[in-house]
Amino acid sequence: MLQTLGREEVRALAQRWQAAIRETPLADELVALLRERVAALAEPLAVRSSAVGEDSGGASFAGQLDTVLNVTDFDGVLAAVKKVWASAYSEHCLQYARTKGQFLSGMGVVVQQQVQAQLAGVLFTREPTDAQSETMLLEYCEGLGERLVSGQTNPGRVTISRALDGTEPLTLVETGDEPVLSEAQQRHLLTLRDLALSLEEQFGGLQDIEWALDADGSLLILQARPITQFVPNSGLPRRLRGPVWGPQTSWSNANVAENFPHPLTPLLYSIVRQGYSAYFRELARGFGFSPKLVLAKQRAFDNIVGVHGGRLYYNLSSIHDVILLAPGGKALARYFNEFTGASAYPGAEPEKESLFFRAARLSKIAAATTWRYLTVHSRVHRFERRVIQYAQDTHPHRLEKATPEQLDDALKGFLNLRLRQWNDAALADTAAMTCYGLLQRMLKPWSKAGEATHNDLLKGLPGLISSEPVNKLWNLAEDVGKCQRIKTVLLRASAPEVWEDLKAAPKDSPEGHFRAKFEAYLETWGFRSSEELTLVFPTPHENPAPTLRILQMYLREDARGPQELSEKQAVQREAATEALSNQMSGRLAWVPLLSAASRFRILLSATQGAIALRERARFKQALLYTRLRHVLLAIGDELVARGLIAANEDVFYLPVDEVGPVLNGNYPYPETLKSIIATRKTAHEKANAQQPPDSFTSPAGQFWVAQEAAHATASVSEGAIMGTSACGGKAHGKAAVILDVSQADQIEAGDILVTRQTDPGWASVFFLVKGLVIERGGMLSHGAIIAREYGIPALVGVPEATRRIKHGQTVTLDADAGVIDAGAEEQGAEVQAKEAVSC
Repeated sequence: MLQTLGREEVRALAQRWQAAIRETPLADELVALLRERVAALAEPLAVRSSAVGEDSGGASFAGQLDTVLNVTDFDGVLAAVKKVWASAYSEHCLQYARTKGQFLSGMGVVVQQQVQAQLAGVLFTREPTDAQSETMLLEYCEGLGERLVSGQTNPGRVTISRALDGTEPLTLVETGDEPVLSEAQQRHLLTLRDLALSLEEQFGGLQDIEWALDADGSLLILQARPITQFVPNSGLPRRLRGPVWGPQTSWSNANVAENFPHPLTPLLYSIVRQGYSAYFRELARGFGFSPKLVLAKQRAFDNIVGVHGGRLYYNLSSIHDVILLAPGGKALARYFNEFTGASAYPGAEPEKESLFFRAARLSKIAAATTWRYLTVHSRVHRFERRVIQYAQDTHPHRLEKATPEQLDDALKGFLNLRLRQWNDAALADTAAMTCYGLLQRMLKPWSKAGEATHNDLLKGLPGLISSEPVNKLWNLAEDVGKCQRIKTVLLRASAPEVWEDLKAAPKDSPEGHFRAKFEAYLETWGFRSSEELTLVFPTPHENPAPTLRILQMYLREDARGPQELSEKQAVQREAATEALSNQMSGRLAWVPLLSAASRFRILLSATQGAIALRERARFKQALLYTRLRHVLLAIGDELVARGLIAANEDVFYLPVDEVGPVLNGNYPYPETLKSIIATRKTAHEKANAQQPPDSFTSPAGQFWVAQEAAHATASVSEGAIMGTSACGGKAHGKAAVILDVSQADQIEAGDILVTRQTDPGWASVFFLVKGLVIERGGMLSHGAIIAREYGIPALVGVPEATRRIKHGQTVTLDADAGVIDAGAEEQGAEVQAKEAVSC
């Protein structure tokens, strides 16, 4: 029933139910039984919940059900029992159950003697971040463990050797807010180690143990359950199904979250998984890796990405395993992390091989790499031609009359391009990643501002195709501004209403002429938009209202255009390049490769060119996926007409390997399709309500499963938030915390934009803001590139920025130092004075 109610209805229901529990007397039989049993317990007492489903694999109500401590009389017991029962029907508990689709099916209340602890805490029988470690991790606090669980204290932390004969069995890591352990307490912890190993053996797996040391020095085990894995860099516990032992896998959504920010449908994941595997496998073959070597790493190539909580993640363990095959593999792995914004580095070593064999292999790879780099321009051009041809063959107008056989061929044509002809585009990625990493490494001895220097050299790059849709839309806004009649029409109502009016206008009227220009823009540039690769969202050509809304915003804002900002950054880039080149100049500066200055200019030119090529490839990728969406919707229409699925968009819930057989009549049990799709859609909706961590480790083969983590919402005033500088400079102003580009109309010129991730759809508002803070992404993510194009001080990889910063809060962004802070009004004038001369 709850799932059908709105938030306000759930709130009202919670108030009624809790009031009923509070106002209804407990049954006389229950009161008598409680009085009898409580009389046998020494005070103080603890009254706590024990609900059915309170801590399951798919949901956890931890922190949402009440526990009452220090109960010292029978009236207090009766009140506490009611309070704990009522907590199962609190608003936040019901809202959580409604969101998860999982409900408590019964509530028990435990009344027990409360331990008067001198010390309490939790013990993980193997360090949660490393299931291969030989140490346990223990956290403690003075007094009751409630202080630790509720976050009231910064706990002491101790590592304990799992080996019974360890020479250094116990090591204090940090005391936090707690006192240093006495010798007697340390001896008790070694006893706890022995008990923990026994519990592991008894329960058949690693354990998460709650313990207490009472006032008399007795060691008590309060609770033991399968270990909870900690997410790196967040401190929030996440439940993983299955035992936590065996090889660990490092997962990160850095960079892929930019392209795929939402849960993937089965069809999209089936394409993406094959696509990434083919991407890395074909790169390896193209760079001269032997078929035998590629086959030996087949498992790694087949598991480049995975899905957790419905969302796409890089399998960094597999990716680094593959990258280490290449010459300079360790450096390339670091470049990949910088390229994507990932942080975990599994630390695997290249495999040993004989000197002769290694020399022969590296020579072959070097020759193949050199040849492909020298021909990368023509290869990207070839990729563009193929996509353009496919786009022409699958234009929506042609698909209207396509036969099922032609639709099947169109789907196979996409798969052929994506899985077997993508290497030309992949080379542009590789060139950009490698050149960027080499440039950063080369400039370190010459840099006084860390990463800011090499990013300054990439500002305002000429000819970036990713800037063209924004430039063209701004030009269209300037044209509209010259005609007061059209400007009035566009601003008098909401974007959807304006679009309906424009469609009804005569073709030869001023409104009709504007509509023709706007539709021409959508035809040429409209495929580059937010969610462009996700397939399930309408494109601007299908739904022009979001693009029209951006145009309305341009007409309302008195701001400099994107070209003007880009040209200003180009001047600064050229000046910075000249200054750095002069700094490096010496004898033979004019001779290629014989001076630092000449090598610098060659590498800088290569980096700038590679970034431009990569943006060209990504631009055509957007066109390709847009056409695929139309092909799939046309297939969906055909399947609806046959009665196999209920709606054309249901086709997105079939893996791509199922679509062809269904379309061609080769699918077993077609009568089950509707129920299968309904089940998958329900799971997809549930995944939308979850928020998995950006990175974590898990045992090989295990899935991340959501577990609610109770924590107070922090604000930026709690301290500086750190990130990685993508474009240097300083800014001071109001934070616009926006989670989706559809909310872009909440941004005002001069705001500092704070968001989770960006995609090409955000480029249309970047030049209006004076600062950018992004939770996800690397140095060559779309947000970083556009930030440098317009010279916007920008930080990427800022953990939980959208939670820790409030919309409308005044913040100070220092992108040179990689910090964003708030509450520094006195710094505002100084920062604003520097903004004019900073990136």
